[in-house]
Amino acid sequence: MFDLMPHLDDKKSEPLYIQLYEYIRSEIIARRIKANIKLPSTRTLAACLRISRSTVEMAYTMLLSEGYIISKHRSGYYTLKVENATDHPILSGSVSGSSEPIHRKPPAVPSEAHHSVIDFLPSQIDTDHFPINLWRKLTIEVLDGSPADWIHYGDPQGESGLREELENYLRHSRGVLTRPEAIVIRSGAQSSIQLICHLIGGQYGRRVAMEDPGYSKVRRAFQFGGFEIDPISLESDGLNVEQLYASQARIVYVTPSHQFPTGTVMSMDKKRNLLQWMHDVRGLVIEDDYDGEFRYHSRPVPALHGLAPYSGIIYLGTLSKALLPSIRVSYCILPEPLLTAWKRISAAYDCPVSRLHQITLERLFSQGHWGRHIRKMRTLYQKKHDALIQAVKIQFNNKIRVTGIHAGLHLNLKLDTATDIRQLAAAAEAHGVRIYHTEKTWFQSPPAHELQPILGFGGLSICAIQEGVLRLRKAWAPFLT
Repeated sequence: MFDLMPHLDDKKSEPLYIQLYEYIRSEIIARRIKANIKLPSTRTLAACLRISRSTVEMAYTMLLSEGYIISKHRSGYYTLKVENATDHPILSGSVSGSSEPIHRKPPAVPSEAHHSVIDFLPSQIDTDHFPINLWRKLTIEVLDGSPADWIHYGDPQGESGLREELENYLRHSRGVLTRPEAIVIRSGAQSSIQLICHLIGGQYGRRVAMEDPGYSKVRRAFQFGGFEIDPISLESDGLNVEQLYASQARIVYVTPSHQFPTGTVMSMDKKRNLLQWMHDVRGLVIEDDYDGEFRYHSRPVPALHGLAPYSGIIYLGTLSKALLPSIRVSYCILPEPLLTAWKRISAAYDCPVSRLHQITLERLFSQGHWGRHIRKMRTLYQKKHDALIQAVKIQFNNKIRVTGIHAGLHLNLKLDTATDIRQLAAAAEAHGVRIYHTEKTWFQSPPAHELQPILGFGGLSICAIQEGVLRLRKAWAPFLT
């Protein structure tokens, strides 16, 4: 590994990350750092230079995007061969306190430096920090125990031990008061909705009110279950309850703790109004608390269910956001009338989640590992969340506003441009960045200005987030006023 000893001056007008970038770039161009040399890790270099790790990450991001270095998975950063040592990169952005960009001629980028696509997929999660060794150990403990514990069909409702652990966890983490007997283990939100559609039948009518925009896969699950959708518009603090009253629906599906896709958090007044609606129409509220564990820089938002336990609220939750995509574990809490209906038909169902996974999860909870893992992931996601906001602020100089902050694994962008969102997505793709937008989340055709880019950060490293935003700035520069 190559040692770097740049002279960084806090008194200079250029930020430290630009000084570091300039130093490494000049060393590579002058061939004082040869090709295929491994650079220090961001943590090592930050400690050596007594600067923040994010400063090093930003410098490395710029070098990555301009073809001077390459990142090798689980190995580190390596220098690349630059064919023309007299070329210089483009460095855009505000430096030296000036709002004018600095323009330089870009280097000839070797073919090996063409970047893979940085994918801001909102549903992506961080799998690198999953405690795989611990999971393997606990699974082996289960396998080494009595085969009778896991080899046969289990309870259609899910393993009783896991449901007991969930009841305790939800009481302390989300303010949800329930009984293990009311919890049904499922394999995802769509699986829960399919079951709910079966249990409801026609006793609340065949119409479901949903936030518009909202979660399209759940909407389709209701439609496949034979229900019609009443779209309800959103206000700044949640869905429009007056529209809900005016609708013919007696069932409403909501995401109050972190609305998908806007990131809105339902206000306490709106929650009370929603509970009043439920009482007035003798209706049913389906609360999807899909990422309630992940809040940053603000007090935890208690679940709606906690305001009216043992009422007509169906509570949906998931463990998948902190596990692996291949381990699909979610759950629903049924109110008494639907729980009675479930007992009548449960013999016709099998639990869709592996007994082996359920018992392993029970041990993860009972031995205290789950709480530690959630705290670790919350800290990790907070760093990524903050890095994305900071990168947008630095690269776009307040021309883009970030919304839906402080919770969840995605953020929304509001751009000051009349350019069609599809054109912006195509421009981003051409620069090696895949973004998503809200078009498919709308039930009714939305106004063009309502279609916002969504950036998921859960599955990306901080370095990839910063590089992705840097590429977005280059891709969108012609469209921003």
